[in-house]
Amino acid sequence: MGGKGISYLFIWVVSAIAAVVLLLKVIFPLIFMLLLGKPGLMITPRTLFTWYMIMAVLAGLLYATSSGVRFKDFLSFLYQGTESSIRNGLFIGILVIVPLIVGYITYGAVAPGSTSPVELRIQHPTLPGAFEHLENPYRKADAETQKQALMEGKTLYYKNCQPCHGDAGRGDGPLARGLRLKPIDFTDPGTIATVVEAFVFWRVKEGYAALPSASTPWDSAMPVWKDDLSDDEIWKIITALYEITGISPRMPEAHSGEEAKKFERLTPSFSPTDGKGIYEHRCAFCHGFEGDGNGPVADYLHPRPRDFTKGLFKLRTTGTGELPLGENIFQVITWGMPGTSMAAWDMLREQERSSLVSYVKTFAEDFALIKEEELVKVEIGTPPQLGTESLPKGRELYVKMKCIECHGENGRGNGPAAGTHIDDWGQSILPTNLTDGWKFIRGNNIKDVYATFSTGLNGTPMPSYIDTLTTEERWALAHYVSSLSVNSAIDSVVIESEFAKSELPDKPDDPQWESVTPIAVPLIPQAIIRPRWQNFSVSNVFVKSIYNDKEIAFLLEWGDRTKSVTHRESDATAWDSETDSFIKVDFNKLNALKLRDAVAIKFPVKISEGPERPHFIMGDASKSINLWQWKADWQEEGKASPVEELNAKGLTKPPAAQDGASQATHGFGFYDDGRWRVVIKRPLVTTDNKDVQFMQGKLIPIAFSVWDGSNGEVGNRMSISSWYYLILSTPANILVYMYSIVAVGMVGGLEWLFIVKNVFGKVND
Repeated sequence: MGGKGISYLFIWVVSAIAAVVLLLKVIFPLIFMLLLGKPGLMITPRTLFTWYMIMAVLAGLLYATSSGVRFKDFLSFLYQGTESSIRNGLFIGILVIVPLIVGYITYGAVAPGSTSPVELRIQHPTLPGAFEHLENPYRKADAETQKQALMEGKTLYYKNCQPCHGDAGRGDGPLARGLRLKPIDFTDPGTIATVVEAFVFWRVKEGYAALPSASTPWDSAMPVWKDDLSDDEIWKIITALYEITGISPRMPEAHSGEEAKKFERLTPSFSPTDGKGIYEHRCAFCHGFEGDGNGPVADYLHPRPRDFTKGLFKLRTTGTGELPLGENIFQVITWGMPGTSMAAWDMLREQERSSLVSYVKTFAEDFALIKEEELVKVEIGTPPQLGTESLPKGRELYVKMKCIECHGENGRGNGPAAGTHIDDWGQSILPTNLTDGWKFIRGNNIKDVYATFSTGLNGTPMPSYIDTLTTEERWALAHYVSSLSVNSAIDSVVIESEFAKSELPDKPDDPQWESVTPIAVPLIPQAIIRPRWQNFSVSNVFVKSIYNDKEIAFLLEWGDRTKSVTHRESDATAWDSETDSFIKVDFNKLNALKLRDAVAIKFPVKISEGPERPHFIMGDASKSINLWQWKADWQEEGKASPVEELNAKGLTKPPAAQDGASQATHGFGFYDDGRWRVVIKRPLVTTDNKDVQFMQGKLIPIAFSVWDGSNGEVGNRMSISSWYYLILSTPANILVYMYSIVAVGMVGGLEWLFIVKNVFGKVND
């Protein structure tokens, strides 16, 4: 390249660097916000931004200096005349922008801030010698024994492993959402396909506790299954795992010849048109081999798997009470049902999913009696242009159609009729919490909500409004309901506690909290240690924090349909005799319990200089946690402080309360319209060596637990979060601004000495 085409190469290089800034700071955050459905921009981490900027600048310089001619043209920009007003305008603009960019980068480098530490994960730690020579006994068993082991193994997998790893082993189970260290995707060719079965046996048996420190065992949700499963059961699960994922295990190095045949898959290959075979391999363990919703793991799931024999399907584009179209069943198989255990089976070939549709129809005789063309089809159409004026109209319709009766005044699922309904299968059913959009079984975009209002949900109290509301009214109502699940909270690994010069608020409704942006922390049910609990009700807690030179305060908010402020201690052990690793769903038992609502904040007692932390549930023997638990019944009883400070040293031991002299926390909770808002405060520094101590600018691991008493939650039955980080933000002082100003001045001065004088000085000469 040369001549006129690159005479302004300097402009193009700077413009390219500016484009990188625009991409990293605006375009990419906007794209990810839209793709992930987040309420705010997904900000590019500072470290990542810095590295990309360094690479962009180096790339520009390398290009400009890649040849002598190109470098001469690059510098010629500085010495061309002022005959072009466009050129001069660009030139002056660049001269102004460059110092400002340098000042911005300088401010970012010296201003107080926070970035979560990089967390590495070792995919395949070293297999201990004691496990090296183990072999799966079912690889050499006879065909009938293998068949029986595979059946039992699948049942064990779907009950114990599916909640995290998913139906197809892709790491996308219903609990994966709330784990920062995501479950392994077994279908990834870099996971179980590359290891021998003895390795998988070791990982399942010993769980997180056997991981080396480099593998972050403190963030792993992998249970120690040797406490609940026999070696034989673990081998059956492993046998099933390879069949579910369609992967053959790696053969040990010593094996060859005939023995290699023992490692072939046990499950026969199904024709894409064999709907029955695919169903029994993929679906029957939840929905039952007879399609009646009574599969081996159905008792552990809520909502219960669909009973296909009744011909009642929730998600349809047909009239109320009618059968679904084949395409409706196909879409549910493909995309799953959020907020339930129904997974997305989009990894199956289209023909396989179509065959499943045909087979599912055989369970209900109505499909044979009624032709699809006889069904009343509901047209969903395309959403119209809806402005803000449709929201108040939607709110009026929400009240008019008595949605409040079930879903509550503000959609939190706490209306006066909540808890009084059963579905057509005789199961208790609760109204959807409309502020939890990720749980909408059809999806939470406006078109999905409109479809629900137009068709209703067969088998449930949710009616169709197609005969009572016009098309325009249904779109307005859908717009309003969709808006309920949008909040101002942001997703961040780091929770910044903002500095306040005034006294910290004692109550949740203090105006001081309004200026603090909440952080949304996703929760999962505690399914790591017995008693395992996957039917939780609280899926998010929203966190704010403020501190001054004496204290730190937290405001915690979460949705709860009922206010539970009494506690019968004998009910706390109601399920202690359970022999299953997971607790079965029994609403009759739940309704008889008297248990309190509660929330806890957890910190490591000692803040490590490295990445090591205690386990995020209850710590471990060598690294304890400091736990602050607010209890609704304590506040109701008028205790001096409804917050109790405890210490925990492992998952198998209950937390121990600190003595009275060490209890330094206090708090206050307020319940209103299906929501708890709780303030917890404590001095920054105490004299107790069992307490966490707070310091400015230091990343402090923080985790949360929430108990919904009306949902039977107490002790280890709770919603939990992984480790997040708390940092006491340090206000920028005058030196930060001075450094930035000096950087701008220095760059501007250098531009004047070496560029401006040379360009305009030569012209004037």
